[in-house]
Amino acid sequence: MKLSSIHTRLSIENQPQREVDKLLLYENFQDYESFYAEVYKQLFQDLFSYGMQICGNKDLVKDCIQELFSELWKNKKTLTKVKSIKSYLLKCHKRKIRRELKKGKRLFVAGSFEFEISQEAKLIHNQQLSKKQYDLNQALKDLTVRQREAIYLRFYNNLSYEQIAQVLNIKTKASYKLIYRALSSLKVIIVNLR
Repeated sequence: MKLSSIHTRLSIENQPQREVDKLLLYENFQDYESFYAEVYKQLFQDLFSYGMQICGNKDLVKDCIQELFSELWKNKKTLTKVKSIKSYLLKCHKRKIRRELKKGKRLFVAGSFEFEISQEAKLIHNQQLSKKQYDLNQALKDLTVRQREAIYLRFYNNLSYEQIAQVLNIKTKASYKLIYRALSSLKVIIVNLR
C-alpha cells in the first residue's frame, strides 16, 4: 500500500520504534526521492542529538549527517533492506563520526553522554538545585561512557535491545546485561547518596 504525500507527513516522533520502522519502509513511498526526504526529515534530529553526545562538535555532526545521506543517495541502487532504518543510520553515523575524529581533521570535545533532565528541571536547577536531581546527575556521571550511551539509546531514542546491540556492535544478550547493570548501578549509587 502506497502512502500519499499527506500520509507521509504524519508525525512519527511519539510512536514506538517498531511503528516508526514500519512507516519508514521504502515500500510505503512512491519513489526513492520521497522515501529519502522523509527519512531525512524524521531522523535528522535523532542523528544530530546522538552525534552531539558522541563528540560535541556541531559542525562535524552536521557534516557527517550530510555525508551519510549523500552516500545513501549515491548508493541507492545497491542498498539492501534493513530491519530498522533508525538503528542502521545511528550505527553508520557513529562510525562516520569516529572515522572523522581518527583522521584528526577536526578538534572536538569528547562525548560523555550527559543528560539534561528537562526544561523544567533547568529552571528548578537555576533557582535551587534539588537533592534528587543532583543525585541523579552524580549517579549518571559514575556510569561508564558505554553504559551512559546504552541508557541514552534505550530511554532517549526508544531503541529496542536488538537495535541497541546493532548500534553498539554487541550481541542482543549483551545489550540486556549492559542496561541492566547500568540501571542497577544507578540504583545503588542513588541509594548510597541518600
